[in-house]
Amino acid sequence: MAITVKETEFRKEASNLADSYGILPVKSLVTVTGEKKGKFIGVEVELEDGTFTGWIDATSLKKTDSSGESAEQEESEKKIIQPKRYKKKNPVSIPKDEGILLGRAPTFSYGLVAGGQLDLMTVDSDGSSISGNGYTIGGSLSFLLDPSFRLRTEVAYTSHGGVNDVNRLAIINFLDISAMGELPLGPSFYAFAGFQYSLGIGIDNQEGAIPSAALTDASEASGPWAQAGLGYKFSVGEMSFLSIRLRYAGAIVTNPIAFHTFGAQAVWEIEG
Repeated sequence: MAITVKETEFRKEASNLADSYGILPVKSLVTVTGEKKGKFIGVEVELEDGTFTGWIDATSLKKTDSSGESAEQEESEKKIIQPKRYKKKNPVSIPKDEGILLGRAPTFSYGLVAGGQLDLMTVDSDGSSISGNGYTIGGSLSFLLDPSFRLRTEVAYTSHGGVNDVNRLAIINFLDISAMGELPLGPSFYAFAGFQYSLGIGIDNQEGAIPSAALTDASEASGPWAQAGLGYKFSVGEMSFLSIRLRYAGAIVTNPIAFHTFGAQAVWEIEG
């Protein structure tokens, strides 16, 4: 038998990416199964409505005398946790609101997104090409609709730039509002696809890389885009994750300028 010395995630498998039963509060009494995988240790927890078997961070446990009894164990009998093999021993109680958390799994995440891309632009009026580099920075919010589908929304500032065949520079800046779906391909890999609306908010065309007859204001380049790619997600903490994703995005409307971008982005997020 052991007691938790800090709040810890109670997971179905020995991985930070595994599904979670919820959060075990401090001073939860558990039965250690003896299995260990990396930093995780197998435990059994029994509630009034059934037994949970899973894995928690081994550093969150402290061994205890199965016959001992503390003052905290006599407080608020709102919700009872009992070890499976010691049903006749004194139970450990936890407040009702904390007990509810035991049945809650993370359902959303929020964080930051940043990255760079290769930009390929074609002016529709004369067919001239502009190529170069750009960058993106913004915020991300996602919702886990079910274990096999995540809906993600992002708002980002993006700069697309490059030079034409006579080395004249043009830069167009956008505010991107996007929505995409993510499908898991395994424990860490996932595929994503979706749409975004890019609102032109600034242009630097002082060298005339884009003919003035084709584009005089950044807002004229506004329009819907499509995007798709692959990502790899790994844990950087108990509740935070980092995703590295490769992404293609292109403008659906190619007049006055056709956009094609290929890039890599990092998404850091916290689950809630």
